[in-house]
Amino acid sequence: MKHIIVTGAANGLGRYLATDLLTRGYRVTFADADRAALQKLPSLIPDTKNAHFQYCDISSEDSVKKLFEDAISADPEAGLWGLVNNAGIAAAFLDPQNPAATMDELPSSAFLSYVNTNLVGTYLCSRYAVPYLRKSKGCVVNIASTRAWMSEANCEGYAASKGGVLALTHAMAVSLGPNVRVNSVSPGWIDVRHLQTNPEGEEQEELRKEDHDQHPAGRVGMPEDVARVVRMLVEDVGGFITGQDFLVDGGMTKKMIYEE
Repeated sequence: MKHIIVTGAANGLGRYLATDLLTRGYRVTFADADRAALQKLPSLIPDTKNAHFQYCDISSEDSVKKLFEDAISADPEAGLWGLVNNAGIAAAFLDPQNPAATMDELPSSAFLSYVNTNLVGTYLCSRYAVPYLRKSKGCVVNIASTRAWMSEANCEGYAASKGGVLALTHAMAVSLGPNVRVNSVSPGWIDVRHLQTNPEGEEQEELRKEDHDQHPAGRVGMPEDVARVVRMLVEDVGGFITGQDFLVDGGMTKKMIYEE
């Protein structure tokens, strides 16, 4: 049975990706820094026989090192077939509480927190996965974002960190090939509100018609849209797809938008 580690797997898109791979016959390690969600997660998954749940703060090298030690020792024969680097700070704006705050109004730590988690964390997880992936001739799938390709105002931290993930992807693909394949997926607007393991606050409003209609594809994305691409990359045993980024955004990055 092939083993895949998915980071950021307790909530949202990561939870969907990890559960999808589990139901398709993989052994899956669900890794996350949200302890409360990790504790609740087993009750939300139909069959946990081949699931391993592990705390991990990807911005801490010690925590990442322990993740791989524990995940591999849980089933040494399985080794590691794949790593899905999904964990990261998901808020787009430098100051999530005040989207209008500009870079000169905020401390540098606001920017560095994104880089240290989204970019350095992805590097750290990959670094500790590589020895196992070389043996299995496995793969890395990095979850980037369309914000690596386009921006709103005051999103320097998120955009730069995800842009770095794209560059890290092709750099790793060249360095680690032909034994390890490395690709990325850049989701656009994917509705994952129903996948929060411990939802907080008021109930979310329904998406509006205009939310869907602005997409050339005619709708906001669903987690399954991303999962299809991740599965394709994980299952590419022929090994000819590497160093690529796959945009899953309903066509939004190709649409010219001018205010009328």
